[in-house]
Amino acid sequence: MAQSPKRRANLLGARIRAWFEGRTSGTGSDAAPGPGEDLERELRRTQAQLVEARAEITALRRQKGDLRPALARVLKKTDEELLAYRYCAVQPAEDTCEWEAVTERCCLGGCDMGVYTFSAEREALLFSALLEAIGYRPDHNTACSSCYAEYRKDRIETT
Repeated sequence: MAQSPKRRANLLGARIRAWFEGRTSGTGSDAAPGPGEDLERELRRTQAQLVEARAEITALRRQKGDLRPALARVLKKTDEELLAYRYCAVQPAEDTCEWEAVTERCCLGGCDMGVYTFSAEREALLFSALLEAIGYRPDHNTACSSCYAEYRKDRIETT
């Protein structure tokens, strides 16, 4: 599992402190530097990783701040503007008075996957526009379980 940049920076800082404490106290496994060890190079490499993690944290904070105006613009859109551009399929739900936003389709049979139900069309359109504003990208080459089972059955029968 990937660690957050902030956690990674904290762990790197702790590793650097532990490394230096072990070298100076004589109790660590690295207490006596072996011949040919380049302490300066190791320190520079670790410092570069720490700087990189801090830069990543800053970029993520900036990205989070840039999201607020984008979301505000989406929420201010009129029904006509929302209808003009749909990021994902918005359709009436079968057998109900509700609306669906479909975020993914099965690559084998075209089945609706990732279906979210809303009580009004505007809510489904807003959901679609908000997904686009936050940069959501649906998975590609994803199959639903029933189509995949049928595909596997056909593959086994032909071999």
